[in-house]
Amino acid sequence: MLGAVERAWGTAVFEEKEYRTLEYARDIVAAYSVAYAPSTWDFTLVMNERYLEDATECGIVDRVVRRKADGQLYVLDLKTTGLWVSNLAWQEQWRHSQQAARYLKLVEHYFQEQWESHEFAETRVAGFWCDAIHVNRRGYPKADDFVRVGPFSYSSALRAELDAHRAVKGARLARLLDNTEAEVPLKNTRNCFRYNSVCTFLRFCIADPAERADMLALALATGELVAKEWNPKEREQ
Repeated sequence: MLGAVERAWGTAVFEEKEYRTLEYARDIVAAYSVAYAPSTWDFTLVMNERYLEDATECGIVDRVVRRKADGQLYVLDLKTTGLWVSNLAWQEQWRHSQQAARYLKLVEHYFQEQWESHEFAETRVAGFWCDAIHVNRRGYPKADDFVRVGPFSYSSALRAELDAHRAVKGARLARLLDNTEAEVPLKNTRNCFRYNSVCTFLRFCIADPAERADMLALALATGELVAKEWNPKEREQ
């Protein structure tokens, strides 16, 4: 791993982010190996850094693991960020991620396509884990820079909804490239975490679509939410 970092970075200097040095990268790798020594893993590695695709989508899945606690498969995705990974709001966004839903779909497709007679072919990927690393300007890692978030389960209904939204967005993009009219906005899971806080409506979005209308009706009835016609002239400045 250290050799790969050195070959990729060499003696490059990053003027816009001078703290991202080869030495810092090496320190992160070393600290990661201490924070997550293989003897402490509560999973076994099934797949590592694999490009996957189906008929309509593709992605590079960092890891697929089998959790020892329940024997099920999970996608374990590595994230580096300048945001504080210990922030609960940052962690919660991974309950409702288009990337997570896409990776779950791609991994299942891979097992079904490649290993039809293998035990994995009938095994559903149970959920998504985020393996987060905080990177900042101090230039050296600390123990609390490493946080594993999850695993988060994605119900069949929620995954189907997110899959359908991605398909619609893809089709919409194709139409926009052909200069057709704009359409009604759809879910954007990248907005589940913004300005260092989790979206107010996250719990409604991650609920099964069949239950969402009742949840919203109850929230309106209790005063948790208030229905109001949106007027851009009245928005807060």
